Amino acid sequence: RPDDMADTAKLTLLFSEYMQRNYHGRYYAKGQNLRHTLRAAYDSILADYDLIALPTVCTLPPRLPDPDKCSPEQYEHDAHDSLLNPSAFNATGHPAGNLPCGVAPGNLPVGLSLVARHFDDATIIRASAAFSEKFNWTNI
Repeated sequence: RPDDMADTAKLTLLFSEYMQRNYHGRYYAKGQNLRHTLRAAYDSILADYDLIALPTVCTLPPRLPDPDKCSPEQYEHDAHDSLLNPSAFNATGHPAGNLPCGVAPGNLPVGLSLVARHFDDATIIRASAAFSEKFNWTNI
């Protein structure tokens, strides 16, 4: 039922098919090989620290574009721009969690991502609970 899918999902599927047909997994394989380098970089930080704290997204949420005035390129960019920070941990396998930590102008929520060592989900849960108990994020 492709008509029920969002345009961004359709574009992602089309792009994936294009890359497979034309490059036969070459860039996918390169990405898979780079996962080890990325994982090692986070592991080296987590050797000295219990958690890494970073913003969930690097920008405020974009306004919903007017579908009649927005180019497909801009629509796609706005949709995927927010995936930059959290998506790395899908590749490295590090446990990560997000929690609200503040409010930006325009009453927009701000998220905090916490990342821990492999198999140390409990540290993220404890830190998130402690943060939530200590701070009322709606007033920060």
